[in-house]
Amino acid sequence: MKRRFIIVVNPGTTEQEQAMKNLLTRFGWWHWISGVWLVVDRTGTMTAESFRELTNTAFPGLSNLVIEVPEVPTHERGMWAGFGPSTPPRDMGEWIRNNWDA
Repeated sequence: MKRRFIIVVNPGTTEQEQAMKNLLTRFGWWHWISGVWLVVDRTGTMTAESFRELTNTAFPGLSNLVIEVPEVPTHERGMWAGFGPSTPPRDMGEWIRNNWDA
């Protein structure tokens, strides 16, 4: 079963951001806002604690918060809103619609 997580971390270096991307390659992720990562674990094996440890590996010593977002019934999906680029090829919400909500 798919599990969804929000990871929030204090700003790090470019190298730390790349390290986080490398650690998340086996997951679906969205990172359009500095310090915020939306992550989808399609294996259903990860926990908030395991993503905290990955985040600590990429951003050692920086404060972070990991929140698991439970699945919601289909009729309640779309309970998010944002502002940013919305036309291809830079559609900020495309990944969310196709991966987070799907």
